[in-house]
Amino acid sequence: METSSDSSDAASELASIDEARRAFAGSLVVPRGYDLTAGTATGLNVAAVGLVFAGGPTWRAILGVALLVVAMAALGWSVRRFRDANGAWVSGLRRGRTMRVTLVGAAIQAVLGFAAALAAVAAGWWWLGLLLAPVQLVAFVVTSRRWMTVYRAEHGADA
Repeated sequence: METSSDSSDAASELASIDEARRAFAGSLVVPRGYDLTAGTATGLNVAAVGLVFAGGPTWRAILGVALLVVAMAALGWSVRRFRDANGAWVSGLRRGRTMRVTLVGAAIQAVLGFAAALAAVAAGWWWLGLLLAPVQLVAFVVTSRRWMTVYRAEHGADA
């Protein structure tokens, strides 16, 4: 049977957890250039799709694969820098109001990648992915900054 002392201890511990979350959210540091580096990586991903799916000269496929490798390395480096700066990584797939922002960002990248692939396959417009890459970069930067704002607000953090 639960006593009032047990329930007040539990309430106190839950309040302590909420305060720790608020403090963590407010203390998060986004490393300098993080959004630009990760945004460039996602833009390179879109560009690579058009190059890889286009067919034609081998140099395009090689360039596309090279861009994909660079993009994945840059994303990994960005995650590592964030983790090193904060001691933890905060997943975009976490529950909460940030999930909607994550899904919008993912949808934008999927639509741009699909457009690049479709243009490359259907019309031979391998260059469209190159034109859409900066659009993806900007979309990532805006989405990433919005995500952090929503995350901090969700936890009542001042920052």
